[in-house]
Formats: sequence, structure tokens, C-alpha cells
Amino acid sequence: MRKLITLLSSIMLVIIFFGCAEDSDTERQKVSVLIPLYIFSEGNEGTLQAVHDAASQLDVTAVINPNNGQFDAQTPGFEAFVDVTAALVENNVTTLGYVYTQYGERDIEAVKSNILAYAQSFDMNGIFFDEAASDDDLIAYYQDLRTFMDEETLFTIALLNPGVAADTSYVIGDDAPATDLVIFEKPYYELQVESLQPYLLEHAPEKFVCIVTETPFSLMKEMVDRSIALNCGHIYVTDNDYDLLPSYWDEFVDYMVEKNQ
Repeated sequence: MRKLITLLSSIMLVIIFFGCAEDSDTERQKVSVLIPLYIFSEGNEGTLQAVHDAASQLDVTAVINPNNGQFDAQTPGFEAFVDVTAALVENNVTTLGYVYTQYGERDIEAVKSNILAYAQSFDMNGIFFDEAASDDDLIAYYQDLRTFMDEETLFTIALLNPGVAADTSYVIGDDAPATDLVIFEKPYYELQVESLQPYLLEHAPEKFVCIVTETPFSLMKEMVDRSIALNCGHIYVTDNDYDLLPSYWDEFVDYMVEKNQ
């Protein structure tokens, strides 16, 4: 009888172990790539193909930036950006348009004009608000922009980039102006897990973005791991400017895919 009880106990432990492992895999958040893709189509066919190939393996979001978001049909290179955007969307890349806000000090009507220009010119998913404020005393500015975007366009993504962990009211709550928030955009040597804001762990990683620059290949994987530890679900690690992919793009994509397995 004792042997039977021991055997049954062992079986139960195995079942519990694998059951917990299965639950863990189910609950694991997938990571995705977010790319500041500041390129034209001419002469960059290889770069675009590399992004398209990555999007067949994991979720990819790309930010396009025609003339700092200030453009019309006569702007040099406009048609090239139309081609880039169409190709990205066709290849299942979530696509955002770049608009700067000067940390809440830019004329809000000028920002709204940029939003409308994207909505009227491109088939895309939303807006990347760069140079975003991080203090709660400017949140009304961004709430106004979010309301405008929701009412005047079909965009569903409002990604704010203060480059730091902004006040929680920017991304959490019914009146939050952002759907997603860049909590880090700095060189690799400033990315410290010890600086994690506790509130970040209370919310889904898909709301947070880490962009790690100036990163040598030898530290790429470590920076991905640190970004995940900071609860970032969208990650970009690079050693190049934003008009080029990182020199280790293929290895970066492979490692991101590996983190999702």
C-alpha cells in the first residue's frame, strides 16, 4: 500500500509540474520588434525585404518619418514613403507615422495637422508621438491629441515616446492618451534593470517599448534580456542610426524569435 501511495504521489507531482509548465507557456507574453524605419524606398529594397522577412517570423512595428512628419504631396520623396508604407502594410507590418510634440510645447494645431496628413495620405495603423512629455501636468495636451485622433481618423495606436518611464496616467486608465509608451530610448550603458519603475510590472508588456542604441553586437542579447526584465514587450536594439538597420539585424531577429519559443 505504501508503494502504491508513493507511486500515486509521484504521478500527481508529474501532472502538477507539467500542468504548471503549460500554464506558464500560455501566459508568457510574446516580444515584438519596433523599428524607427526612417528610409525611402529607392535604394533600400534590401532593408525593406529584411523587415518583411522578419514580419513573417514575429510581430513587427515600423515608424516611418517623412520630413519629420511635416509633408504634403509635393514634399520631395513623398511618393517613396507611400511605396514604403504600402509594402509594409502588405507584409503585415504594423505601421506608424512620426510626429514630434516638443515635450508638449509644440502648437497643438500643427500636431493635429500632421496627424490628418498621415490619415489622408497613408494606409497605416497609428501615430508615433516623439519628444513626448513625461510629467502629469502636461497630460491634457496629449489627451486632446488622442481625442482628435480617435474622432478624426481610423488610427488605433497612439505611441508616446518620452524616452523614460512617464507618469502612469499617460498609458493606464480610461483617459490615458497613449496605447503604448516608450519607457527607454538611450544608449545601452544606461539600461539598468535596477531602475525599473515598480508600476511597470503591474501591466501588460505590450504597452511598453525599449529602444536601446549604440549597442555592440557582443551586448545585443544582454540588452534584449534587460529590456524584457524591464517589462518591455516591444524592443529594438541597434548599433546604427535610424536610417539603417543594425549591422546584426539577422541575429537580433533570430534571438527575438528564440525568446518567443
